[in-house]
Amino acid sequence: MGYETTCNTGGANSGLPKCRGNYGRDAYFILVPPGTEIDTEANALLQATWLTKIKADESVRWFPLPKLFRYEPTTGDHLYTEGDFNDKYSVKEGAPDGVAHYINLPICFAKKLRTFNNQEWDAYVVTDKGYLRGWTQDEVIFKPFSIFLHVEEDIEPTAEEGRLTPVRIYKNEPFQWNEYGVVLNPIKDALASWDPRLLAGLLDVNVTVVTSSATELVVDVKTDCDLTGVTGLVLADFLLVDDESGSETINGATESSSIAGRYTLDVSTLGADDYLINLKEPADMTTFGYQAGSAATFTVS
Repeated sequence: MGYETTCNTGGANSGLPKCRGNYGRDAYFILVPPGTEIDTEANALLQATWLTKIKADESVRWFPLPKLFRYEPTTGDHLYTEGDFNDKYSVKEGAPDGVAHYINLPICFAKKLRTFNNQEWDAYVVTDKGYLRGWTQDEVIFKPFSIFLHVEEDIEPTAEEGRLTPVRIYKNEPFQWNEYGVVLNPIKDALASWDPRLLAGLLDVNVTVVTSSATELVVDVKTDCDLTGVTGLVLADFLLVDDESGSETINGATESSSIAGRYTLDVSTLGADDYLINLKEPADMTTFGYQAGSAATFTVS
């Protein structure tokens, strides 16, 4: 489909195109480590590019924030200098910034959001119409915007509105969008055809042991913040470890039909020892979307 350039550089012709740049409002940001870039437009259009990074190691992981409840963008004042004869020149462009809000976040999750404070981040933007916003200087490499992000103290609920969690967002370099901004539309791309609005960050989950024996293990898998049972996991998502001899074999995993998040694992006969059971790392799991916490321990005697 090609990058859709938002602004020409230099002295451009001033005829107004019929197709306007209505890409929608910013719906959420995907936080990425500084220096991140996608090497080609074709790869930026691939869903696999984004999913691979979302479940990568935490040191290089991309973090899609949840969809914003409200986002109020503003722009700082431009700075001009004026000469003795009323000549005016632009000195510095006003940086775009804004305040986003989430409503009635669980305090557990609000604390997770605040772990992004006081760190360096860049960000791609997903709009409510499914566009991906970034910038490119060579019409090849798709880059994220340089931003400052800080999750602020909650605003207590009023009679008219629930508790709000403000997120201050500054775009540090206006030129990135003003001079080199581009958008991608994977929804309408002939080869890609996927919806960036469905990208989501990983959920933290915990595994606990319900019962254990030498041949069978029953575990509960629940989300960290709200203790919701995680359904849909498969055999290849689990990892059973003996500290001395390494991984043990799990022959089958059966999901409970009555208790959400409960799984019965059929294991090879285990000798007397201490064992660890957990989910694999996100990149190694068959099921997408989860990050396990500390492994659960059990003993076969």
